[in-house]
Amino acid sequence: MKNRRSRHETAVQGTNDSSIVSKHSMVTHGYFADHYLDEVVKQPCRRAPLINRGYYVRSLVIENVHKTFLQQYSGQLSQIVCLGAGYDTAFYRLFKAGLLAHCHYYEVDFDTVLSHKKSLIETSPLLSDCVSEVAKSEDDCTYKLIPCDLKEPEKLTALLSEAGIDWSVPTLLVSECVLTYLTSAQSAEVINWAGSHFANAVLAVYEQTHPSDPFGQVMLQHFRKQGSPIEVACSTPELHVERLLENSWPAACCHTALDCYQALVSKAELHRISSLEPFDEFEEWHMMAQHYVLASGYKGCCTEIPCFKNRCSRHYIAAPRTQKEKCTIRCFPVSSTASSSSNTTTFVERFAHSSVVTCDNAGSEALVVVGGFGVLPSQQRQ
Repeated sequence: MKNRRSRHETAVQGTNDSSIVSKHSMVTHGYFADHYLDEVVKQPCRRAPLINRGYYVRSLVIENVHKTFLQQYSGQLSQIVCLGAGYDTAFYRLFKAGLLAHCHYYEVDFDTVLSHKKSLIETSPLLSDCVSEVAKSEDDCTYKLIPCDLKEPEKLTALLSEAGIDWSVPTLLVSECVLTYLTSAQSAEVINWAGSHFANAVLAVYEQTHPSDPFGQVMLQHFRKQGSPIEVACSTPELHVERLLENSWPAACCHTALDCYQALVSKAELHRISSLEPFDEFEEWHMMAQHYVLASGYKGCCTEIPCFKNRCSRHYIAAPRTQKEKCTIRCFPVSSTASSSSNTTTFVERFAHSSVVTCDNAGSEALVVVGGFGVLPSQQRQ
């Protein structure tokens, strides 16, 4: 009989199956090119258009992170470490695109997950031929699977060292919706492990945020129903940055998935994906994209890599702190126009909106709010 930890790990591993099927659905509908997914998804399932679009931006963001890093260090030795890789196929896409010369690529996940992935590779001519090409390659590219639970950083250190990792070489570490299934202490330990072991590195973390607002509560309930509840999600993008800064990363920034989407998708590309399938859930899409972030930590020579910093219209940073202190948040009530027949003012709670504090010539502050939803008992309104 499985103990509680084993059941939890099985549920977390199950999110890999669900995620890869969702990616396959998105690819099948033409959002993103990745024919290698056909080799690892044996029971395809069509997802809703909203889910397809969510996985499209997720794939787009991670692809851009990979390419930004590889282009920065093209022609010199570099490393990529995929934490909680699951059945991810990014390695095959990047290798066939000729982007992994002089790059050592490591995938880390549970032993059971990588054992199954190894079987999938061995029984797929497309994947096994690619791995054979890597072995015969003269451009110093390697591909290694590292079976390890991320909750065991000392074991991970030993396995990576045994596999030939170089702790001083520029390294990209990617965590794609992985740390969120660990406890707060465990996720911080992984982040601190990465920041303290690699001298020159980028850590790219793609995961959820704003878990406490109405949409965030629905999001958490969804994962609970799947049997893999989210253990930790930073309340704001700024707190994602603080988590990195407090755990051995000297520089960090954060962008919402919506900001990344708007920075990466051209008008022509937007027109293309709009023609792929009927889609009218734009408000839900904007809310969902604001509830996922790319938080990036930098150190050593990799500090100069901007990723999205120079491409997004805004990015989140955390102000340096000289001591531990609680965040101070100024809250502004948003009032409707007072009725001519009443002196009362109605205050409206809002979420999934954009806002900015402005100041007039007299020094008076005003809060400008655009978009989003108001909340009333048991319902939402624009």
